[in-house]
Amino acid sequence: MKILIIGASAAGITAATEIRKIDKEVDIDILSDESFLPYYRPFLTTYIGDKSVENKKNFFLKDSSFYREQNINIFLNE
Repeated sequence: MKILIIGASAAGITAATEIRKIDKEVDIDILSDESFLPYYRPFLTTYIGDKSVENKKNFFLKDSSFYREQNINIFLNE
């Protein structure tokens, strides 16, 4: 079985995380039209204009290692 989640919002990432808890083998793909890893949208006002946003702790929902460790494929700019 393969699960496709369209949208990498907090809801999409939570869905993938909960699915992974239930089934360690199912393929999970997440599509995002953003070029960055999923982030907390309410923090945008704090970081707008800050070019070093990728280094901001707690801005992103999960770091890239989380997706690798959980075997969740995330496709950016899709």
